[in-house]
Amino acid sequence: MNRYILLLLLMFIPIMTFPTMVIGYSPANIKIYINEKKITFDEDPIVVNGRILVPLRKIAEIFFASIDWKDPQVLVKKGDVEVILTIGSSKAFINRKIVFFEQPPVIVNGRTMVSLRFITEALGAKVVWDSRMRIVKISSEGLELPGNENLYKNNVPLIGPVRGPDFEEAKAYVLSHKLLKDIENMQYTPIRFSEFLDTYTMIAGKDEFDRNKALWLKKDKYTGQVVEVDSVMIDEGIDEERVYFILEQKGIIREMVQKIYLAPYNEGNVCWYVVARTNDKEYYYCLDFKTGVIVIENINTI
Repeated sequence: MNRYILLLLLMFIPIMTFPTMVIGYSPANIKIYINEKKITFDEDPIVVNGRILVPLRKIAEIFFASIDWKDPQVLVKKGDVEVILTIGSSKAFINRKIVFFEQPPVIVNGRTMVSLRFITEALGAKVVWDSRMRIVKISSEGLELPGNENLYKNNVPLIGPVRGPDFEEAKAYVLSHKLLKDIENMQYTPIRFSEFLDTYTMIAGKDEFDRNKALWLKKDKYTGQVVEVDSVMIDEGIDEERVYFILEQKGIIREMVQKIYLAPYNEGNVCWYVVARTNDKEYYYCLDFKTGVIVIENINTI
């Protein structure tokens, strides 16, 4: 009996660890130059599915970018550029926009390996591949490389997405500022589909005129100040049932929907966000709250 259980466990171990495994990679045997300076790595570059992968940490150090880990995701930030990667996934976010690339990040010997071209171009660099000499030449305007190897800044500013206040703080803020007189619903609403991006606190209820209203709050990560991001009157836009009706025209039925919620899209524009899934596809829809027009439609093969 014990032998049988052990056999089953051994059968399932590869499946459970698959997202971090690399199958069929080989040494890249290349030279990499950034602004004409040769770069060395503590884990040699590799080739997976025809793509050159390098240690993410080293690239972040060179570009003076900060890293924030939220396993299995990692946020890379440099100035106004934010890149969110997921280990084992070909989907990424660059400044809240969903992008897809051919080779997902993987783990090799405890190092997170990422596509060299993808991450450097996302950070604003230009990449040229010399196939005859097997040299990658990367240029980044304004980037100065010190002579020492320890480039990483230990004293980086606070990074990562904006978060909304907790429910008690949000409730106190709304009532004290007389934004609502009765609170009926509170929830955290991620922006652009991912909870690893900005997440606001949504509060819905009755205003002083007994109209149904929803508003969103965020909290400054430095000062702790709570501010209102946006608000809508519920009767001025489409409701959830209308969203389902619109999606049915796209072949998305109610049973496929994983998430559906209201949240700001940009200043003065609130949208319905919908994440749906089948066995082999993920669907991401964003519909304008007032008109029902589809703003975002992304379909990803799993």
